Amino acid sequence: MTAEIQTTASMAGGWSARWRGVAAVAAGFLLAVLPWVGWVRAKSGEWVPVSSGGPPTLRDGLSFHHKSFRNRLELPAGVERMSEAAWNRYSELDSSGAYVRFVLRMAAEDPVAVVETYLYKAARAWYGTDAQRKGAERFNLVVSVAWLAAVGAGIWRRARADWPAAAWLLVGFTGLFWYMTTVALSIARYMTPTAALLAPLAGWIFEAGGSRQTPKAVRLEAR
Repeated sequence: MTAEIQTTASMAGGWSARWRGVAAVAAGFLLAVLPWVGWVRAKSGEWVPVSSGGPPTLRDGLSFHHKSFRNRLELPAGVERMSEAAWNRYSELDSSGAYVRFVLRMAAEDPVAVVETYLYKAARAWYGTDAQRKGAERFNLVVSVAWLAAVGAGIWRRARADWPAAAWLLVGFTGLFWYMTTVALSIARYMTPTAALLAPLAGWIFEAGGSRQTPKAVRLEAR
């Protein structure tokens, strides 16, 4: 009985430590962003959390072959149709609302093209370059696959053990970056911050002694 009470207290202390870790990660993000937000507010009088270039970036993310500095890609058929349709209405896509209406209209007229486009953009988010240079993109792809494999191995190693609450925050922020990059301009540069976010997860593959015991297992042994 005493051992079980001690284990319960240990679990409570563990959860407290986990949430302190979550708070520390969140504070780190805020400290990185707030000076920028304050400076922009002081200069412009506007609140700009990260960027004011929303609509131009959104429509630029659908234009693969219409910028002079970009190399031509062999696009899937659906992506090609979506890109051409966006370019034909390029001047009209001057707001986030106009972008959303365009995507919804395309989803009604050509749903395959929309799905194919955003799946393609989701993949390119990990290796794409703005200039669409094939050599650089191949290199980025190899590095990204290796890195994500290490992250996946770390998660798998720890999946059946005591999963830290802070890890959910890291995964969540990574998902947010991936979502924003997929919707906007899908280039690996925008995913660079996720390398630091995922590093602790990849590090689990080097954890000595493998996965730790779960609190449930400890309670059973105490009995």
